Amino acid sequence: ELLLNDISLVAHERAAESRAENSGQLADQIAVAAIKYQILKQAAGKDIIFDQERALSLDCDSGPYVQYAHARARSVVAAAKEAGVEPEVGAPETDEERLVARLLMQFPDAVARAQAEYAPHHVAQYAGELAALYNRWYAHERVVGDPAAARRAALTQAVAITLKKALWLLGIRAPEKM
Repeated sequence: ELLLNDISLVAHERAAESRAENSGQLADQIAVAAIKYQILKQAAGKDIIFDQERALSLDCDSGPYVQYAHARARSVVAAAKEAGVEPEVGAPETDEERLVARLLMQFPDAVARAQAEYAPHHVAQYAGELAALYNRWYAHERVVGDPAAARRAALTQAVAITLKKALWLLGIRAPEKM
């Protein structure tokens, strides 16, 4: 309980600066995600060294980082729809798009492996990897206002859906805004 209280205090400070409609609820979701993800990403039998700053980071492999990647992807899809862009599946055209698409196709394998081995860290590690890859891709590509907007919006939508499912499997909520 002490750990959750400590994490919640920091999460509430950070959530107050967010665009979320209910910052208190968001802070609670971030705090739980930070703790659960930090524990679940470790293979069974390994020592868990809990680093509060790393667990709450939006810049590295953490529960809030995965939540933020999901919220970012949802925001991009919403902005595309507002601009009149409907997601349309198409063949990836860049190396980065192909990497994201390839990783998306590996989600069922990560889930099956986690189930077969009773090892949720496979899903957690997958989610962290997808969040990082999407964030790298997104940093270099425009979705709205690009001739490939429909295809990129579809790829972004697939990322959002997959991250939400991965977080759900880990018992972590996927906020729409952060």
